[in-house]
Amino acid sequence: MLHLRRLMESRPMLSGVPDRSTIEGDAGAGVTLVRVRRGDGYLMAYVSNGRPVTLNMTAVRGRKLRAWWFDPRTGAARRIGEFTNKGTQAFTPPGEPGRGNDWVLVLDDGSRRFPAPGVPLARK
Repeated sequence: MLHLRRLMESRPMLSGVPDRSTIEGDAGAGVTLVRVRRGDGYLMAYVSNGRPVTLNMTAVRGRKLRAWWFDPRTGAARRIGEFTNKGTQAFTPPGEPGRGNDWVLVLDDGSRRFPAPGVPLARK
């Protein structure tokens, strides 16, 4: 739970709202669910079993989006690249699909220069 708290605090969490509309296709249920939270300059998609997820990229503002996989078991973040903000994009989590392979996909507005997921935002 500590890692997930740090993840939430690494983005403007008070602006976040659930947004199922960003998921293209089946959001799943039970051990195969995908849940999305979208906020000011970011989107987080929790993937419970390591299955691929396709998202509507335009749900986040910005011409370029930075993408990360965040491991809620360890708190480690892996940058997976920068993407043009248009249409839909499929993302496949690391590892084999299955129970216990949960990940959080984080998409950031590239112009916002957020730190890696899990790293606290600088206080102003």
